[in-house]
Amino acid sequence: MHLDAINSGINSDISLEETVRKVYLVYPHHVFQGKEDLQYEIFNQISQFFSIPIHSIQVTGSGKTGRSLHKQTDFCPLRSDLDIAIINERLFIKYMEIVSLQTNGYRKADMFGRDTKTGASLKDEYLT
Repeated sequence: MHLDAINSGINSDISLEETVRKVYLVYPHHVFQGKEDLQYEIFNQISQFFSIPIHSIQVTGSGKTGRSLHKQTDFCPLRSDLDIAIINERLFIKYMEIVSLQTNGYRKADMFGRDTKTGASLKDEYLT
């Protein structure tokens, strides 16, 4: 159902934004079909840990669609990871403020880690 909707959106006049909104924010999560109590338990723990509304939590990746669009592999409950997205402005601002404080207004470039190949700070990558 998810992949059909994505392909249908690609092959029609439906915008990419509308297709993504429909599939990722409204369609049920593949991984939790028939396991709604498990979904609630996981989402509730995340909600409580971050002090956010439960509706701010979404499943992404193959757990959402049933197939990884990147790896072209089906979701496997025993091997696949569960990708979770939190869409919450208040939480985003909270962590941006923490990072700003810890890095002295983003001036401590070494706090962002280093690229393993070049050794350059990952600050610019973080801020873009």
